[in-house]
Formats: sequence, structure tokens, C-alpha cells
Amino acid sequence: MKIIIANIFGLISALILIYMGSIKEKNKVLKFQIAQTTFGSLCDLILGGIPSVITNILTIIRNALVTKNKFNKIYMWIFIIISSALIIYFNKLGFIGYIPLANFIFYTLYIDTDSNIVFKYVFIISMITWLIYDFLIMAYSSAIFDLFTVIVAVITLFKMKKEAK
Repeated sequence: MKIIIANIFGLISALILIYMGSIKEKNKVLKFQIAQTTFGSLCDLILGGIPSVITNILTIIRNALVTKNKFNKIYMWIFIIISSALIIYFNKLGFIGYIPLANFIFYTLYIDTDSNIVFKYVFIISMITWLIYDFLIMAYSSAIFDLFTVIVAVITLFKMKKEAK
């Protein structure tokens, strides 16, 4: 029963995520990601994915700072250190539990890019890692929609590159 409930939250998260794949502006993506990671966190919490819950909470805070133009290199390193320490301490999933940490660090390092095209690449790579993680922790509805999100984001990236020419 808990897998079903978790996957309902994962489905809500996934529907928001697919929409995010079609958004071209970084700040709009980050705002929608706040709602998406809230539902994703509920899914992951029920399934025991504590590392992803940790990164999702930090993602919400980080994205709020970025959208208000208050994120800087000091915050970047604080977030990376906090997420690393918490995940190392709370991870009970072995290697799988470090996937959200790697994703969080990667995304955080590139979140301050001014290029919407570069940010779209970062988003796509991030989504591929979440696809792998969600599949491995049995968040199947999330994994399926992660795949759809990657497809939508790649299509959007091609449109963005074409418009830039």
C-alpha cells in the first residue's frame, strides 16, 4: 500500500516535471521545481529514499535563493557541504543513496549560468540521473515520467537552439 501512495505523490511530481521540461526560462523552471520537489520528497520519504529527501529540501531552499538573486558562491559551497555531510550520515541505500548527492552537486555547480541553453543541458543531465535513481528505489511512476521529461526537454532544447540561430 505504501508503494501505491508513494507513487501517487511521484505521479503528481512527475506531471509538474514534464511541464518543467518544456519551459525555456531558468527562473520559471526553478519556481516550478519547488512544487515538484515537494511532491517528490513525499514519494521518496515513504519509499525510504532519505538521501533524495535531503537533497529535495535543500533544492527548495537553493531555488528560492536563486530566483531572488541571492545565491552566490558562498551559498553554493555551504549547500554542497551540508548536503554531502547529511547524505553521508543518513544514507542507508549504499551506492544508490549517493546518486541524489551527485545530482545535487552537479546542478548546484551550474545553477548560476546565465544561459538558458546551458541550463537546459544541466536540467536534462539531472533528469537522467533522477530517472536512474527513481527506478532503483522503485518509484516507477516517477521513473517513467522522468523519461518523458527528458524527451520533452530535449525537444525544447532543439527548439531553443533553433531560435537562437
